[in-house]
Amino acid sequence: MRACCDACCPLSDSSLADTLTAADFGLSGDDRRAPRLLARVFSRRAPLLSYSRVHDCAAYSVGIFLLRAGASIPLHNHPDMTVFTRVLSGRLRLASFDWLPSASHERGGEARRVHLELLEGPAPTRHLGPASGNLHELHADTDCAILDVLSPPYSAAHRPCQYYKLDAASNGGGVGSIVTLLPIPQPPGFRVDGDVDRAHLWPA
Repeated sequence: MRACCDACCPLSDSSLADTLTAADFGLSGDDRRAPRLLARVFSRRAPLLSYSRVHDCAAYSVGIFLLRAGASIPLHNHPDMTVFTRVLSGRLRLASFDWLPSASHERGGEARRVHLELLEGPAPTRHLGPASGNLHELHADTDCAILDVLSPPYSAAHRPCQYYKLDAASNGGGVGSIVTLLPIPQPPGFRVDGDVDRAHLWPA
C-alpha cells in the first residue's frame, strides 16, 4: 500500500484513468508475470470475486476487482462519493440507477434506471457521483479485471455500503424506467476476497 498523501486523487479525472490498461497491473499476456497471475486469480479454485488494493487513504482508494465469469457485484450505493470505474479486460454488464427526490439511501424508494450497458475492456472510464448513477450492479460475462477509484472511500461510521433489491413489481423495463429499490443486508452469498497477489498489481 502506498503512503497516504494530502493531494487529490491523481485518477479523479476520467481521461487519466483511461490511460491505464491491464498491462499496467500485470494482467496482460504481454507481461511475463501475467500467465501465472491470471491462471491463479481466474482458476476454478479461485474465489468468484477478489479485490487487490493499490492505494488507500482517507481521501481516496484505488483497487482492482477480479471477477471470474458469472460473478456479480449486487446492487449497492456510494453515499456522498465519486467513483471512477474502468473495465480493463473482459466483458461486463452494468446497470445503474438514480434516486428520485422522495427516496433516500437509508429507506430506499423509487429510482430511475439510467444505464444498461455491456462493457468490453479496455472500456472508457465510467463516472458516478453523489446524484448521478450512484447505485449500480455488475455482472461478469467473462473473466474481468476492473479498476475502481473511490473518493472518499467507504466508511462504516460515515459512508456505509448499503445493498438493495428490486421490488418484485419492478422487474423489467429499460433505461428511463422507474423502479422501487428496497434496502437489504449484504446478500449472504456475496463475498469479496481481499489483496490477492497485491505485489503484482502495481502500475509499472
